[in-house]
Amino acid sequence: AQNNQYGVQIGTCGAVSIIGGQISQMGGNNGTTGSANICISGDPTYVLIDSVNLSAAYEGANAGGATGSTGSGPSYYGLLITGNPARVLVNNCNFAGLAVPISVSLSGEEEFVPVTVTNCPGYNDQNTVVNTLANIATGTPYSAATQGTNHGTSYFGPSFVMFTANAGASSFQYNGGAAQTLLPNQVVCLTLASANDTIQFDGHVPSAFTWMGK
Repeated sequence: AQNNQYGVQIGTCGAVSIIGGQISQMGGNNGTTGSANICISGDPTYVLIDSVNLSAAYEGANAGGATGSTGSGPSYYGLLITGNPARVLVNNCNFAGLAVPISVSLSGEEEFVPVTVTNCPGYNDQNTVVNTLANIATGTPYSAATQGTNHGTSYFGPSFVMFTANAGASSFQYNGGAAQTLLPNQVVCLTLASANDTIQFDGHVPSAFTWMGK
């Protein structure tokens, strides 16, 4: 593969499944920026990627990467999404060694991002910081998938929120449900099973807040 090439490119189509095998080493001889093991550039209805090794390079391969070198450089992206798929499920894949394991840039601001990533080493096990207290305000529902537009990192797997309630009157909502009143300085641990699950604070923001991808 040459630089800025893809191992598999998916355009506009119906349902596509990629199951098993390995797709790696797409960087070519001139560096790795822009190369991807899988690129979804169109608008497919459904994409399943399951049990695929999407690591940066094949074990024991010549890494190459510099201009004029021999061999192929490691891939930059494991999964690059520049189109608008209706649904993408990624499960049990390996994203080890990549500069950017997953990049999703849909057109416009989406309330629901149709990408779910579960049980993938090199992504779900990296304890990615989704966002920090400095970027959290009251009255706004936040989902992990959209935090890239809120000075955080958009994350497409399950996530874990732990916070300490403010001493002032406050409450929180999970997925738009009923407001749950918080006691002063109450500690709450909450798992957001989907990247599109939301959490919202009202009254006062927490005094301490941690949001990690899992």
